[in-house]
Amino acid sequence: MLTASDPEIFDFAVAGHHVAVTADSDFPMLLALRRAESPSVIHLRHVAELRPDDHAQLLLANLPAITADLERGVVASLSPTRLAIRDLPIR
Repeated sequence: MLTASDPEIFDFAVAGHHVAVTADSDFPMLLALRRAESPSVIHLRHVAELRPDDHAQLLLANLPAITADLERGVVASLSPTRLAIRDLPIR
């Protein structure tokens, strides 16, 4: 999926009932434009300076707290210092 476009990733996640994990702010915007209720997205913010292992640790540390939200349909904005949840569809 590294070379896939945002719409291709979006459609793949919807079809497979997957959660998209991205540092790309375009993906939540795509959800809003489509008024979509899925897929859930974890939007990693302020992580450019972190190593991939640190990204994984950040996700794993927060996943138990947001699993039910992700199953419901949300955008979870996650940074090293903050977690915010926004229900889908984005209005």
